[in-house]
Amino acid sequence: MRALSLVLLLVIPQASALDIGPGIHVRQVAAPPQPLSGVKSLTVGKFSGTFGSLMSEQLTTALGDAERALPEDSQMLAKGAAALGAGLAAGAASALTFGLAAPSAYTAVNDAATNSIESKRVQLDDGLTIMPMKLGSKGDATISGSVTERKEEASYTKTESRTENGYTYEVKVLCMKRSVSVDLAWTIVDKGGKELASAEETLRAADDRCDADVSNLSSTDALVAYALRGKGLTIANNIAPAWRTFRVDLDTDKTVKDAVKLATKDGDRATAACQVKAVYDADAKNAVAAYDLGAFAEAGGHLDAAQGYYEAAIKAKKHKGAEKALARLETRRAELAALEKAWGMKYSISPEVDWSGCAG
Repeated sequence: MRALSLVLLLVIPQASALDIGPGIHVRQVAAPPQPLSGVKSLTVGKFSGTFGSLMSEQLTTALGDAERALPEDSQMLAKGAAALGAGLAAGAASALTFGLAAPSAYTAVNDAATNSIESKRVQLDDGLTIMPMKLGSKGDATISGSVTERKEEASYTKTESRTENGYTYEVKVLCMKRSVSVDLAWTIVDKGGKELASAEETLRAADDRCDADVSNLSSTDALVAYALRGKGLTIANNIAPAWRTFRVDLDTDKTVKDAVKLATKDGDRATAACQVKAVYDADAKNAVAAYDLGAFAEAGGHLDAAQGYYEAAIKAKKHKGAEKALARLETRRAELAALEKAWGMKYSISPEVDWSGCAG
């Protein structure tokens, strides 16, 4: 018999092209592609069509989920965990708390699906939130849309080889394929009827089976529901902030290898950062140390400090990783500006690192 084969045409985000070397996972609030400036409350209106209520329910659930995350979040963690495979240290020692006036600003978040120090994400207490909009019947804006499905069925025959009593022969069997195309459209308008955002897309799903298994062919309703799976989450992430986990790579050489191991395999990022700082203070031309200080600062949310160290790494040795990191900082600053403009969210982490907590 032929196994169920549901084909859903979606764009699946690829995990970032990271090396399998050491790194730090950071969980932060990401700005959406279409931030709704000034919209602090949202009404989830009607989605027309047989499956319209399903979309409304999905969207309401997604927008109200305090743990809503971008799709690459779990992929990033899985990649980092597979690369390291180190044992998970107990306690909050792996939280990046070095030299801060308020060490509690950092929290180690354990991802239960993995067994790696790198799966303990640094979650920043930065004043940002993924739930800037309240849901209700009298929102600043309303999202509504439509779900329209089309069904296609086709039968065909195929030749299969079978063996009985030591003899192999060919037989023609009847097969059937059922497919659906689902047009999903949504629009957000303010109280005055002005359109703020909109999108349209076509989703497809199909199932085909042969011979006796034809009786198990997925129903049209099942295929439509499969095609719409997770679309409420996708829309929510497109218009409202979401959690994102990304990995800040660390570099290593003989001058910092012990510190890097301490950070990534033993989980003591605070002591590791101080050790790298000592190496850099002794030799400001050490590009690897400069880069790693930038990585520790970036992981802690200290963007200006990170930029300074990355620039020092480039000046010392045109560090390619630092060049990519600077581009990442620029993108992050643009995100923070978008969050503040749309919802007045203020980023509260100091731009510089307070190294006073390092011994000596």
